[in-house]
Amino acid sequence: MKIGIVVGFAPPEFGAAVMRTLSFAKYFKERGNDAIIFAPDRAGKYRQYYEGIKIVRYRGFWHLLNIFRNHKLDIVVASTPPSTITFPSVLACKILGIPVIVDIRDPWSYAEASLGIVSTKIAYKKKYFIEKFSYKYADKLFVVSPYLRNMISSNFNISLQKFSIVMNGTELDKFRRVEDEGAKVRDALGIPQENPVIIYTGILGGKELDKFLESCGKEIVEKFDCHIIFAVILDRWSQPIAKDLRSIVEKSGFQENFHMVGPIHASEMYKYLSASDIGINPLPEGIDYCFPVKTFDYLACEIPIACKAPKDGALHRFMQEYDVGFFTDSWFDFKEKLLDVLDDLNAFKEKGIYGKKIVKEKFTREKANEIALKEIHKLLGGN
Repeated sequence: MKIGIVVGFAPPEFGAAVMRTLSFAKYFKERGNDAIIFAPDRAGKYRQYYEGIKIVRYRGFWHLLNIFRNHKLDIVVASTPPSTITFPSVLACKILGIPVIVDIRDPWSYAEASLGIVSTKIAYKKKYFIEKFSYKYADKLFVVSPYLRNMISSNFNISLQKFSIVMNGTELDKFRRVEDEGAKVRDALGIPQENPVIIYTGILGGKELDKFLESCGKEIVEKFDCHIIFAVILDRWSQPIAKDLRSIVEKSGFQENFHMVGPIHASEMYKYLSASDIGINPLPEGIDYCFPVKTFDYLACEIPIACKAPKDGALHRFMQEYDVGFFTDSWFDFKEKLLDVLDDLNAFKEKGIYGKKIVKEKFTREKANEIALKEIHKLLGGN
């Protein structure tokens, strides 16, 4: 079976979307299929193969359609956001008669409206139409949580029968706690081995990292000599945010306890997580659908989670089901809870150890990939 996977980014670019689709491709190939990743062509972003997976860059709709035709694909999995990836993929598949699945990690138009990225009603309506077309004409929809499934179904009037839950997860061979490697990271950053460390990993945009630093930073440093690591994607788009965050730290006077590092390859991230005691998930209001992959990466490294996120959202429901940290929807409560757990850190760490067991049982990439491949076989009439 020849499976095409379309995504907005591909190696040497990295991020949550790349890790999910690359994991799909590697698993499909290991099970005897031919898996190919297709991504938009960008100057200087070109690689023909990565870890044995073929990568093909395309330039616009007609090029993508011809590539699909020439590769004689049996099925296509197109990943969103953005729906500017899934829209041409679905359209090309409909023209060529290729079954197509849309893999939804976040709701595109809703997310951009919630974050204030869409500035006009006309722009929103255009994005909504593109997104709805992708969902309506796809043969199957993958979503990462029941919460997102219900949201997409309601917002776009899509039958629940069209969805399959293909949850996010982590790779236990890449994310694991190795104390010796964590100790080396602490030494390299000048962090004493006995001091508590709080970590955030991922992108700088769309998170309330500024509010975390403003509400908690100075006090946790003064009371507990806590260190803060931001192991993040640092590129030209994130540099203005990084500058603002450093300015907050400088004004509060805890520069020596703040470490912003990156970019860090996924294969090296476990070292920074192994150096840490608490992982934070600081989500703004309005993105109740968001269920960050870092949740599972933290827990795989036995790190309990401190969450500030929308009440009754996807992350809140996960934290209600599994006692792997603490949750609140206000920064005042977050600071109070964080001070409490830092005062008895060893007890809080037990939640991280429990979280590792939960991840191993239910939230690995392999389990998600297995579900995805079964759904592909079912769509194509197999077992």
